[in-house]
Amino acid sequence: MFSFFSKKDKSSPEPSEQYIKLRNSILMSSASQFNIQSSGKNPDVWGVLIDENFGKHIQSVWVTASAQIRIFQFTGESPIREDPIVADLVRHLLLNAEACFSSLTPTTTCPLPVSGNIRFSIFTFTGFYTSEVEVRELAISKGNHVLANLNNSYHNILFLNNWGKLQFQINASFFKPCATSEPTKIYTKPDVNSTPLVELAAGSQLELGVVKDVDGMKWITASLPSGQWGYIRGETTINFALRLKLFEKEVAIFSEPSTNSAVVTHMRKNTIYDVIPFGNHDQNWARIRDSDGNEGYIDGKTRGEKV
Repeated sequence: MFSFFSKKDKSSPEPSEQYIKLRNSILMSSASQFNIQSSGKNPDVWGVLIDENFGKHIQSVWVTASAQIRIFQFTGESPIREDPIVADLVRHLLLNAEACFSSLTPTTTCPLPVSGNIRFSIFTFTGFYTSEVEVRELAISKGNHVLANLNNSYHNILFLNNWGKLQFQINASFFKPCATSEPTKIYTKPDVNSTPLVELAAGSQLELGVVKDVDGMKWITASLPSGQWGYIRGETTINFALRLKLFEKEVAIFSEPSTNSAVVTHMRKNTIYDVIPFGNHDQNWARIRDSDGNEGYIDGKTRGEKV
């Protein structure tokens, strides 16, 4: 059973019944309730609750691996800005939670933070982790605090929602298409003695997830187009995709690197698309995925502007 609140902080307002009910329902929720399963992008963490005490009010942010996001205060819930970047920020926050949760304290209690503090509560498939820290301590750490990246992700969500811009730069390469540049084994566990899930040929497509440090060795979760996922060794050489904006008036996307193959669709000028490495191939063709998710091949001489 969770203990939801700490001793009353006299500098904080009294939480409303609505706030208590919502926060309690979050703390008692489970991954199965949201149909969330362990994946290459979130092997351990499925949810994060962040409570920040500003003294005059407390603000809470709740995100899950199913892309749910809620922002609420004692006085009520805040609307979420309709912006496609929000989903990327949620994935980025969960990624940072994956990277740091093992440094937090396993717990069955989740008190509200005292004035001037922020509490990070991380929900994993095997347990619950939490840490309360002074906001000032995070600010002066210059990014060296174990929670610094998670804190930056949290503030990016707030800034985008309130002002339509980001406070901190994020790594745009997360979860982008990439390809192996050498034969690569994907393991079922971060252990070279575990059973390989599959051995990929050079040029095979995959998406990278989170970096794990296990017994001094770096591992990266990797997902295949089939939905299967596992772990690759951290020193594996990977080629990342290139994102471009189409300069040409219109181009055809073919199902194979041949004009005799079927036309999947057509791209028009200014369409955003990813150029995906696909191993040894005819340099006259480029494998791409457009902004609608259509994948195929275009003429290798097609002009595009890097974005």
